[in-house]
Amino acid sequence: MQLSRAWVWPAGIALAAVLVCLPFLRSVFGLADEGILLHGAARMARGQVLYRDLFELYPPLGFFIVRLWTLVAGDSFVAARLLVVAAIAGIAVFTAMACVRAGAGRGLATALTLAWLVMSQGAWTIVDHHWFTTLALMGALWAALDLRRGARDRSPLLAGLAIGAAVMITPPRGALAGLALAPGLWAGAGRVRRLALFVAGGAILPLLCLGWLVSQGALAAAVEDLVVFPATQYSGIQSVSWGRFAGPQDRLMALVFPAALLLAAVEAWRVRRTLLADRRLCRAGLFAVAGFIGCFPRPDIVHIGFGLPLALPLLALCAQRLGRRLSRRTRLWSCALAAAACAPAVVAYGMTAAAVATAPTAPAWGVSLPLGATGEPEIAADLAALPRDARIFYYPYIPLTPALAGRVGVTPFDVYMPGYTTAAQYARACRDLMRDAQWVVVDAPGTNPRLMKLIFPALSGVRPPEERAFEIALDRGFPRVRQRGRFTLRRRGPAASDTLCAVASGALPRGR
Repeated sequence: MQLSRAWVWPAGIALAAVLVCLPFLRSVFGLADEGILLHGAARMARGQVLYRDLFELYPPLGFFIVRLWTLVAGDSFVAARLLVVAAIAGIAVFTAMACVRAGAGRGLATALTLAWLVMSQGAWTIVDHHWFTTLALMGALWAALDLRRGARDRSPLLAGLAIGAAVMITPPRGALAGLALAPGLWAGAGRVRRLALFVAGGAILPLLCLGWLVSQGALAAAVEDLVVFPATQYSGIQSVSWGRFAGPQDRLMALVFPAALLLAAVEAWRVRRTLLADRRLCRAGLFAVAGFIGCFPRPDIVHIGFGLPLALPLLALCAQRLGRRLSRRTRLWSCALAAAACAPAVVAYGMTAAAVATAPTAPAWGVSLPLGATGEPEIAADLAALPRDARIFYYPYIPLTPALAGRVGVTPFDVYMPGYTTAAQYARACRDLMRDAQWVVVDAPGTNPRLMKLIFPALSGVRPPEERAFEIALDRGFPRVRQRGRFTLRRRGPAASDTLCAVASGALPRGR
């Protein structure tokens, strides 16, 4: 009976998370990032191998998670969304339990977790690698905050296993969190054993992924995609200001990391003589710092929302200790002020959920489209009417479209964008387009340099020569069939041939 009662509170947190996410189960606010994992998993189902047969910037574990889920639950879009709802519910549970292990009461832990849920869900209730990473990291922190000692203590092993999972989904965030947890495990008696368990647990999944890459002959390609490409091509265009793109629903999230770190600095000064012995404060503090750094190089409000749970145990710990030193009246006023600050987010969340409930739909895809459906229902019907063996090219940044349509693209690439796509990749894509594609779907906003500059302010050359040459070849080889709002459907014409790519690839370096 005691065990069952112990799970009532976490089960309530999980249920609340599911209810917050449920209105957005079928809603699609954009056709970009969510499709990368879904399209990659669909390609894997057709026998393609990550990195060897298709270019991917993400490590393999996120794709494995989605692929295994589709084998169990089916490959429908709703089934994929149920996976991310389960991940978000898991994050909420581990966050609340980590807050309690850090020293906060259940009331405060529940309030902070629910506030984060309401502020973060809506447009970003999507299948995204960051949700899986945050789930793993919060599980690691919950395990690391277990301060019990014993010969059978397995919490360092569990924490290491979770960190290893995070590294194989989003390497920078996972590595930072691992570095943050290691000093706490080294403190006190039995430190060698604890750290050894942590390292052993952290090595399991990376070694398994490495073995899989070697067995598939994809190791060299994986190094190129996962290490060389981000370092030389991708990270430079990500820089934005802290909290960019915040709105009424999520604006308050931009203040949480600074507030938590400020309160932690005050608390650290107060207990400075015994700071190193304050294991909860040190572990939660280092983890919050790792979460803060992990928001970069793109600390917009979306990435802050993904990483915010890492700061909540520290915020809860410091707020709980501060509250004990305040009078009852001051605590009540503080709670009222916090509730008033959160009210706009609650209202904005309700408006977003209401907009989803009345949004137009794309019946061929079975989704709602809260942002106006500027051609999505029509292009979805067009794609559904094509023969099942039709070969389609998607351009430039709509990887969710093939996942929704159930028709994989003809090239190894999901995204075409200045500052991201290399000249060699444009050349390879042009050759694949001319040799294999029968139809092309073009998303006009994705070819708008001003929009790209708005989303990626650090972009310098927003219309490089290789992109312009590629689009000239596309336009000449694939005449327009019809316009569907923001989308253009093109069909292969008699001029389509490799010779059209000469302007795009003639003097450019060739590569994968």
